[in-house]
Amino acid sequence: MYSRGCNARGEGDSGTRHREVAQPRRTSTNLHLDVSHSRGTLQREYLATVYSSIFNIFLSSVYHALDALPNLSRKATAPFINILDRIQASALLERYQVDIDARMRELSDRVRIIAMHHYTDTSQEIFGQQTGVNRALPFLLLSDSLEALTKKLDKAYAEPILGYVIRSYTFLSDADGLTNRQLDIVALFVETQIPLFLTDLEGAQKQLIEGSTNQPTPDVPVEDIFALYRRTKTLLEIFSAYSAE
Repeated sequence: MYSRGCNARGEGDSGTRHREVAQPRRTSTNLHLDVSHSRGTLQREYLATVYSSIFNIFLSSVYHALDALPNLSRKATAPFINILDRIQASALLERYQVDIDARMRELSDRVRIIAMHHYTDTSQEIFGQQTGVNRALPFLLLSDSLEALTKKLDKAYAEPILGYVIRSYTFLSDADGLTNRQLDIVALFVETQIPLFLTDLEGAQKQLIEGSTNQPTPDVPVEDIFALYRRTKTLLEIFSAYSAE
């Protein structure tokens, strides 16, 4: 005959043994979850590494393709851009601190340098061909060239490339306050070339005024001075349209 005390002790011993057996099972389950979590983390890190490598390869292709500007068609870079946009959309590069902003700044700076060289080559060609005394004529031709180039680029790159973002608005300097990422080729050309034109025009201001006041026959026709004023106003409007809002 069993007393309550004896029965209780029997049940207590059984409960203790049950807890002793159950505890290792819970520990094993936790261990399995930890391993699964670690494995998932390693897979994501590996995938991010692969994406980063692909991103750098295709971004380098875009960087070198930019050398063909302003004659680079959007179609020529479309295969690279599509892949880069997909990689950025995955968010893996940001999660693992791949500095996309720095690479975007490199691309923007490259476009600015190309735009500067293009302006220099065009202005030297135009001024070299004009051997007359009318100092306004080369500026009129150059302003026409800048406006035509803007229309050409806007037709090919009406929308920025590389999706997310943003450019620096400070001429040939590090980007400040980036909020998104994109490469606006038209804006970068406009923001680079029009200030160069205005600087050259300001440097020739004295000669233009003196040439227009020569008597009895001015070296610079007054109508060309007014035409140059209208062209410059148009370029300033273009600059305002494409520069920072």
